[in-house]
Amino acid sequence: MTQTAEPQTELNHCRRARVVTDTKPPAVTISLSKEDRDTIEDGIGDTMSLIHDARAVFDFLATGLVSGYFGGDDAAFASILRLSARAMKSAEANEIKALDLLDLHLRRARVYETGGTTA
Repeated sequence: MTQTAEPQTELNHCRRARVVTDTKPPAVTISLSKEDRDTIEDGIGDTMSLIHDARAVFDFLATGLVSGYFGGDDAAFASILRLSARAMKSAEANEIKALDLLDLHLRRARVYETGGTTA
């Protein structure tokens, strides 16, 4: 009886160990055309810079408003807002296009992974 109990206990121990170590989900492969890859690669670094710059601008504006440095009718404040809006709009050509493309491919991969047919 002792010989049968040992392998069973060892097997249960291995099963528990597998449950603990097998928590990482399987890898997913995303296929990109060369053109899509180049677009994403070219735009992603600039996108990160754009987001950091936008954060700094909005932090500056919020601090200026809270401190009373900017008034609601301040011409400089309005100019900063217009320039910020233009910068964000111009980013649509490269940076935001790269994020949209990456988002599309990631959603397609998720649909494919779950057995769906549309993104």
